[in-house]
Amino acid sequence: MKDSTKKLLINFSIIIGVIALIIIVFFSTYYFSINKSYKSYEKNIQNIVNSINETNNNIANLSNSDTYNSELVSKELSSKIQHLNDIKSKLNDLNPTDKYKKSYNHLNDGLKNNITMYNYLLILINKPLDKNIESSIKKLKLSKDDCINYYSIFDINNLKITLPEKTIQFVNNSTNYVYEKIRVERDKEISQNQLIEFSNNIDTILNDFLSIKTDYPSMLLDARKNLIEYKEISTLINTNISKLKTLKRNLYNISVPENQSKIYDSLKNVFTTYESYLESFKYSLAIEKIKVKNTNSDIKTFDKLYENPKRKLSDTNINYDKFISLYKEFKKDIYK
Repeated sequence: MKDSTKKLLINFSIIIGVIALIIIVFFSTYYFSINKSYKSYEKNIQNIVNSINETNNNIANLSNSDTYNSELVSKELSSKIQHLNDIKSKLNDLNPTDKYKKSYNHLNDGLKNNITMYNYLLILINKPLDKNIESSIKKLKLSKDDCINYYSIFDINNLKITLPEKTIQFVNNSTNYVYEKIRVERDKEISQNQLIEFSNNIDTILNDFLSIKTDYPSMLLDARKNLIEYKEISTLINTNISKLKTLKRNLYNISVPENQSKIYDSLKNVFTTYESYLESFKYSLAIEKIKVKNTNSDIKTFDKLYENPKRKLSDTNINYDKFISLYKEFKKDIYK
C-alpha cells in the first residue's frame, strides 16, 4: 500500500473516531442533562406532594376534639388555605416535560379542587346562616369529589397523594356543624312564630274580654232611680256570662308555647274570678229586686248585699294587674 493511501486511511480513521467521540459526548451530556432534569422535577414534585399531604393531615387534626370550635377552625383553615395557595404557586412555576405533563395536570387539578373545597368550607363555617348556604354545600361536595378523583389518578414514581380519611371526616363534621346551626335557627324561628301567634291570640281574647267588662254598680244606681229596669241588668249579666264562657273555651283551645304557661294561667284566673263576680252580682241583684218590692225597705240597706261581689271584683282587678304585668314583659321580649 502506498504511503499516501495509508496516510489517508489513518486520517480518515482519526476523523471518524473524533466524530464518534463527539457524538458519544453529546448524547451522554444530553441524556445526563435530561436525566438530571427529570430527577430535579421529580424531587420538586415529591416536595410539593409531601407538603400537600402534610397540610391536609394538619387540617384533619382540627376535628380531633369532642367539641367543634368554629372560631379556631376558621382561623386555622384560613392559614392552611394560604399555605396550599403558596404550594400551588410553586407547582405553577414548574415546567413539566411531555413525560410528566398528564400527571402534572392531574396534580394541579386536584390541588385546585382541594383549595376550592376548603374555601367553600370556610364560607360555611363563617356564614352558616347565609341564604346561599345550600348552594355552597353542593359546591363543597363537588370540589371534594373532584379533588379525590384527580389525586387518585396522579402517579409519578409511586408517589401517592390523597385526602386522608380524617380530612374527609373533618369536612363532614364541619358540614354537620352548619346543618345543626341551620336547625337551631329554624327552631328559633318556629319558636318565635309560635310566640307571635300566641300573643295575637291572647290579644284577641283580651280585647273581647275588655268589651264585656261593664260598670254594673253604675247601672244599679240607674235602676234604683227607675232609669232602667233590674231585668235589663240581669239580662246583660247573663249575656256576658255566656260570652265569658266562650272566651274561656277560646283560651283553652289556643296553643301555649313552652315556658308561657304563666301567662295562660294568669289570664285564666282573671276569667275565673270575673265569672265568679258576675254570678255573685247577679245573685245580689236578684235579692234586691225581690226586696225592693217591699216599699218599707230602705234602699241604702241593699248595699250590704254587694259586699261579696265587691271582694270578687277586687280579686279580679288584682289578677288582671298581675296578668298585664306578665304580658307586658312577654311582649317586650318577643318584639325587642
